[in-house]
This record gives sequence, C-alpha cells and structure tokens, in this order.
Amino acid sequence: PFCARICPYCAFYKTRGNAAEVGRFCQALVCELQGAAPLSPSTIYFGGGTPTALKISQLEVILSAFHQLFDLSELKEWTIEVNPGSVSARKAALLKKFGVNRISLGVQSWDNNLLTLLGREHSAPQAEESFRIFRDAGFSNISLDLMFALPGQTEGQWHDSLQKTITLEPEHISTYCLTYEEDTEFLARFEAGEFSADEEREAGFFEMAMTMLERAGYEHYEISNYARPGFRSEHNQAYWRGADYVGLGPSAFSTRGFERWQNVADHHEYARRL
Repeated sequence: PFCARICPYCAFYKTRGNAAEVGRFCQALVCELQGAAPLSPSTIYFGGGTPTALKISQLEVILSAFHQLFDLSELKEWTIEVNPGSVSARKAALLKKFGVNRISLGVQSWDNNLLTLLGREHSAPQAEESFRIFRDAGFSNISLDLMFALPGQTEGQWHDSLQKTITLEPEHISTYCLTYEEDTEFLARFEAGEFSADEEREAGFFEMAMTMLERAGYEHYEISNYARPGFRSEHNQAYWRGADYVGLGPSAFSTRGFERWQNVADHHEYARRL
C-alpha cells in the first residue's frame, strides 16, 4: 500500500509509511502468505500502492516467501506494478531472478505538464529510462498504463502519448479514462467547478486510442486493454471469467464461488491482526 507520493486522482488504499511501518507490513504479509498456503496459482499480480517502493531486501523477503510457501509449477504469469520513479537495474534484476515475468509500468502520460498535474513523481524521460531498464534486464512482456480525458489535456497531447508508446513497442497497453473518485483531491476540485467532464470529449479520446493502437497491431481485447498477439493479461482475463482468486494485503479482495470478502483497509490494523 506504500507510495512515495499520493496521487490526487487515486482512490485505492495507499499511504506513506515510515521504515518501521513498512517493515511490520512485510512481516504481516508473510504471515498471511503462510496462512493462505498451500496454493498452486496460475497467475500472481503484485499491485499497490507501489510494490517497487519497497527496499530490495524487503522485496526479496516477500518474493522468497512465495517460492517457499506456494507451488509455482503451474504459474503462467507473474505481474508486478511499477512506478517509473522507483525503478533501478538492481530491482529489475531481483524481480527477474525470482520469476516475475510481466511488468506493468504506470507511465500515465508522456507530457511532463500533465505528469505534474497528476502528482506523479517521475518525468517522461525517467519513464522511458525505466522501460529501457526492464528491457535490458530481459523482460519480454511489458505493459504501459496511460490516462486520458485529463483536465486541460488536448487531442494533440493524447495523440503524442499514444504515438510515443507505440514507438517503444510494449507488448501490452492499458488506457484509462480519468474518473473522479470519492475521497480524492480531484473530486473536490471537480465539485468546486475547477475540473469538468465531457462524455463527447472522452469518447473522442477513446476512439483515437482504438484507431491508433489497432492500426499499430494491438488487439483491443478489453475495454481498456490492448495487446500484441499472445500477450493478453492472463490475470485480468481470469477476473472477467469469474475465476476464484485470493487477495493478500490490506484492502485486498478475495472471491471463492459466490463468496467475496475484503481485508481491512488499514495497514496498522492489518499488521496487528496478523
């Protein structure tokens, strides 16, 4: 759940923890992994917050626990979410070593002014460098996230972000329309009249993404997702098919049959209970 900076549009559970809190969380997560074992997952999705905000030693403890506690012989896809501001060659090598085989890189925009608006901690050059680091580390399945219909965003800016992304040739691209979620700074600014929404404008951005990405050889297989042949997200498709899944960590959801439950959305309470 930890992030170096809290983005003003994000409604997921997240926090800026100190070293002691992060260490306690890692211990609690390993305890929950122990309680969930034995499992033989076909996919793992390590999301956030920002998983790569953890130190290398903390990531190593968590990734090692997966190998020690779970049967990974049937694992097809292991994704980790990454913010460009938290990438290093050492972290990339560690992820590769432990079997992570898919990277979801939260670029959001290739325009530095829009990145500032979104409260992102990275710049466009940093995002490109992060992509290169993962390529150099041997990752052949990288997904890039982009956002559209941002306040003040022009069609030209969106076109340029799509074109830049296509030029890098990732295997997967996710494009998300900005929504004004509860308990976010962006919703407060929207309600104050500073920001506005326009469905026709949003539709225009959406159609531009479809046209450009399909023309570049990407298959539009879900509302927000485009993939090269053979690179659809196995994990996301399992959600759409209604497969069972186990969620670990504060705020995580799990589904089994017609049951669904959620962990407490508070990392202090989460750690205390475990």
